[in-house]
Amino acid sequence: MGGPVLYRGSGDSRLARNQSSSLCHPQARRGGAADGGHGTRPRAVDWLSPSHGALARPLAIRQHHCHGAGVRATPRGCRPLLLFVGDSHHFGGLYLGSASPRPGFHSQCLAHHFRASGCGYRCRCDTMGQRDCESTAALARLWALHGAGRARCLVYWGIMVGSLFKQITGDMRREMAGVVLVALGVLGYLSLIFPRSGVLGRDLGQGLTTVFGWMAWVVPAAIMATGLLRLYNQPSLSRQRRAWGVLFAYLGLTVLFGFGGRSVGGWLGLHLLTLAALALGRPGSIILGLVLLIFGFMLITGGSVVEGATVFSRASLSVLKAMGRALVKVVMGVRDWIFPEQPETPAPAPAKTRSKPVKRTKPTVLEPLEEIVPSQKPPVPEPARRPAVQPPVFSRGGQPYLPPPMSLLSEPSLTRAGARGQSAEERGRILIESLRQFGIEVRLSEVSQGPAITRFEIVPPPGVKVSRIVNLADDIALSLAATGVRIEAPIPGKSAIGIEVPNDQISAVLLREVLESQPFTESDSPLTVALGRDVAGAPVVARLDQMPHLLVAGATGSGKSVLINVLITSLLYRSSPDVVRLLLIDPKVVELSVYNGIPHLISPVVTEPKKAAGALRWAVQEMERRYRLFAQAGVRDVARFNQVGEEHLPLVVVIIDELADLMMVAPQDVEESIARLAQMARAAGIHLVVATQRPSVDVITGTIKANVPSRIAFAVSSQVDSRTILDSAGAEKLLGRGDMLYSPVGSPKPLRVQGAFVTEKEIETVVKYLRDHMAGTAVEQVALDFGEASDDGPQMEEADSLFLDAVRIVVESGQASTSMLQRRMRVGYTRAARLIDAMEARGFIGPQDGARPRDVYLTLEKFQELVEGRGENAVES
Repeated sequence: MGGPVLYRGSGDSRLARNQSSSLCHPQARRGGAADGGHGTRPRAVDWLSPSHGALARPLAIRQHHCHGAGVRATPRGCRPLLLFVGDSHHFGGLYLGSASPRPGFHSQCLAHHFRASGCGYRCRCDTMGQRDCESTAALARLWALHGAGRARCLVYWGIMVGSLFKQITGDMRREMAGVVLVALGVLGYLSLIFPRSGVLGRDLGQGLTTVFGWMAWVVPAAIMATGLLRLYNQPSLSRQRRAWGVLFAYLGLTVLFGFGGRSVGGWLGLHLLTLAALALGRPGSIILGLVLLIFGFMLITGGSVVEGATVFSRASLSVLKAMGRALVKVVMGVRDWIFPEQPETPAPAPAKTRSKPVKRTKPTVLEPLEEIVPSQKPPVPEPARRPAVQPPVFSRGGQPYLPPPMSLLSEPSLTRAGARGQSAEERGRILIESLRQFGIEVRLSEVSQGPAITRFEIVPPPGVKVSRIVNLADDIALSLAATGVRIEAPIPGKSAIGIEVPNDQISAVLLREVLESQPFTESDSPLTVALGRDVAGAPVVARLDQMPHLLVAGATGSGKSVLINVLITSLLYRSSPDVVRLLLIDPKVVELSVYNGIPHLISPVVTEPKKAAGALRWAVQEMERRYRLFAQAGVRDVARFNQVGEEHLPLVVVIIDELADLMMVAPQDVEESIARLAQMARAAGIHLVVATQRPSVDVITGTIKANVPSRIAFAVSSQVDSRTILDSAGAEKLLGRGDMLYSPVGSPKPLRVQGAFVTEKEIETVVKYLRDHMAGTAVEQVALDFGEASDDGPQMEEADSLFLDAVRIVVESGQASTSMLQRRMRVGYTRAARLIDAMEARGFIGPQDGARPRDVYLTLEKFQELVEGRGENAVES
């Protein structure tokens, strides 16, 4: 730092002899005419006086050379005085011999000065402001050596610190202020916690307690928060808003604490409460304190009162629920301590039954061909792994969910029926010989024997078309004396053709052996269900969350209802009621009613078709509600919501046992609800399982089939039905009795599976177990809105404003048709058809009879009475 040099006339000889005098009271006089002064009248200037000390900060260091920069020759009779660059000073002398003083501020390279009463000095730029002089600490030491008093030395120290603080950048200044505020807050807490920590800590703690009372613990926190806001570089507007919020909240708490007296509210709280009580009274003071507190929190957090109340209510509800669960656990523990013999029924029984099968050591994976069939032991040793992968799941009542023991299900037999009468090798030899007779030389690569069929994998030679072998299916069945042969050409993932030949006797696949299999026990999904075994005898399981919806179709007696029972039982063994809930719709009444009373049900089993439409509407509304919750929580699916949300949403599985009955009663509502659920409900945790025994296009519509990618086809009567279900042939060649084709989403070809079997007695035993052991578990059920369908019910005329006009047109014309309503009323086909259906439901017109027109039952007189409100019952006649 260089600086301008002040030249003082030689009239004051003390400055020439002793530099320290210039720091005290330098006496000055204006220069003479030779120096360009304004006269010879001396003028004394006190450089540390209040009028000049704030602006005049010179450093009178004699012959300061600025680290070799040197000073130029001074006029005769003058001594050079260094004035630091950036320091302001009042000068009245001339600037470089000018006739009048010029205002200015000492910059790095110029030596301008402010206009003021003259101090007797002339200023010129000696060095060009290079930053190469001594440090501020060295200069301060020089001041002390120049004889200034202690007070004046402190003043110059303050001046130097101020100059240094000006040179600090804004970010550094902000961070330093934040550190100081945080340190002050910590010091305040230390003085409150350790009141004997020195004189400062004692006085500070006593002062805070006396003035603020209990609020003394809040004041350091507010100071620390302010420091942290400055450290994190919050916007100035945000800091101001939060500062006002802290002030309002502090005043509100102080007024409220003032009711506790001086020891609670302190001197400030007591006086504020006194003023508020004089103005508003004590009730008004409470209201004022609460309002200030609410305003403070709103300004601090930036939220609204409604959001704050919502968060507070949710937090309170969560606390109450946690307290309730803890209370239930305490009560159950006391009950178990008082009555120790009661809880021994559910737990030990499954443990004893699980320990028996451990003796069987050969798993079903090692199953070869039929000659070692007697030594096969289906997955018997695997039950020992089941408890490890099914830990207890706590239900909403606070009790652990104990799945039904495996002893309730039938144990699989040790032997499996195979291809009796002929061995697999013999059948393979006959198969190769039959193809050789038609001029096709093949090689038998592998034989896989399943519970219902045996698959022979053959490899044709190069140049042989696959279609030649496929067209020989009937000839192969004739040569093997089989009821039918299904050819899979080629097998997915293999360069071979599979020829599936039925076994002489079908071996049942029991549900227990699939539930105890390794794929089921090692699955990590709560929606894992058992299906059966494939053609090689390997267990087949599926995950509903990956399907995500399932369509099951087949002829009567082919095994659809058994599969539905297998799916439900698998879920009962797999998941607790607070993880998976079931909505069962059974228009056949007798199939699923046995499950009434289990804790997994959302509502009792729906058996009426018209109420089923309302149940599906509830599922759509629940899906929409969940998506609104997802949007509020900022998540995409139910799994992430259950991780971050306060409300736990269970997975919902909607099972419809017979879709055809629903489509006959309310086709529009049912199809729309199923289509919406199939399109959007996967992420919401709602999954559909739809079964029907009439696989026709009016039941399995294109909308339903397009949105249900996973399908299971049982035996059907024609190839057309198979294509309706699977979009491919093959189901018409199935054997029935659980033989099915499973086409999961993304699979190029369906997989043939022998479905698992569960008896009615086993189902009743499992349901009874759940009713008995989960009776004390409080599981919330939903009251469904069983409103009638809008397109077929008698309330159609209230929903459509054109209904009465349409009835009048039909009555006056004497004929009812959709095309006529379209022409006369200028509406679309869908609306016209809905109006016709509504008239038929009310009995105004007759049903459609082929190409013949509909009969019109309503006369013009009865219609007039109906409109006037006098003949509501005329329609019933």
